[in-house]
Amino acid sequence: MSTKFHNPVILLETEKLQIQDQPMPELPADKKIALRESIKAYGIKYPIAITKGHIILDGRNRYEIAKELGYTAVPCLIVDTDENPTESVLKYDLELFRRSLSAEEEEELLLIRDKYLLDIKNQSLEKILPNIIPGLHNSVRDIYEKNGDISFLCKIASLPLDSQKAFIKEVEVILDGDTGSVDELKRLNNREKELTKEVSRLQDKINELSEIENKYKEAEKKIKLLQSGLKKKIEEKIEAKEKELEKKYSVEAPEEITKILKQEQAKIEGDYKKDMDKLREDLRAMSLSRNEISQEVEVLKQEIDDLKRQKKDDASITSKLNNDLKLRKNLLKGLVKPDKFVKRFELISEDLNNIFTNLLEVGLDTIEDSYKETIQGSISEIRDTIGEIEKFIQSGKQQRQLARQI
Repeated sequence: MSTKFHNPVILLETEKLQIQDQPMPELPADKKIALRESIKAYGIKYPIAITKGHIILDGRNRYEIAKELGYTAVPCLIVDTDENPTESVLKYDLELFRRSLSAEEEEELLLIRDKYLLDIKNQSLEKILPNIIPGLHNSVRDIYEKNGDISFLCKIASLPLDSQKAFIKEVEVILDGDTGSVDELKRLNNREKELTKEVSRLQDKINELSEIENKYKEAEKKIKLLQSGLKKKIEEKIEAKEKELEKKYSVEAPEEITKILKQEQAKIEGDYKKDMDKLREDLRAMSLSRNEISQEVEVLKQEIDDLKRQKKDDASITSKLNNDLKLRKNLLKGLVKPDKFVKRFELISEDLNNIFTNLLEVGLDTIEDSYKETIQGSISEIRDTIGEIEKFIQSGKQQRQLARQI
């Protein structure tokens, strides 16, 4: 199985490495022999942890055995990079872990360790500040105090000056726990659904009006056909009537036939005129309706265009908010690390124990009733919060179990 390291492993000449005067326990003889045989057979499997100044923090035994075996270079891992300068505190942590110290010695070493860590943090911050807008220095210090991760400040320092202000503001918002963007995103998502429905409704209305327009065109076409065929149809009916009258009346009474034909022609033309007038009246009504419809269609089309523009604008805002939330989530992964969660829970637990101890020492009789009510209210809030945290953790466990079943 291969081992992965966060920082790149480099091959460094043994003569460049330094051993700091750290009192380290001697490696037992049997383990030293076993380590020597392992290095002889397989080489140095785990890199030697060093500082940027090539001082060995962890791996002195491996280094010394490698030199004895004739190695001129060994794999090394620089732990105190610009983004993780505090990693060199490892030299104190190893001493605390490996050495048998008295309580006084351990306390003294812890004080030295804490001062060393504070000095490194201050030095790292001072290196970064010249690359950040002067007006933002206090904000950067606040972020570093809350977060303690210099890698984020390195990212800020690498940004163009005009982008630093917005980025720092974003980080401050995250650290303060703002939820405004989430609420705005939900509102925009709901609005997008409403706009989609409205566009669909308007489109249905336009389709309905288009059907009315088509019917008008068909009626107009019908009138034109009637008008073009009217004269011919009247002539055909008159001719048929004339033949009928010739059979009925004697050819010797042409005046009578002419009189009847004129009457019949007037009647036929009158009937056609009534039909045409009715069609023209319908067409005029449809024409008025058509004009209103055309105007309404234009208004609806304008509304749809406006809605589509609004949707486009909302989509742009939604995209930005999604990107902002994604950035916040990524930042939160670094800003609020699991070990920091655990540490904060430990501190809260310790504070509660101290408060309870103080209450026992003082006694409830000395506390006013109003203060007791305030304390009781705070306890209820704490209990509710703990309940929500338990639900959240339980939900995560259930999701993981479900994922394993799938």
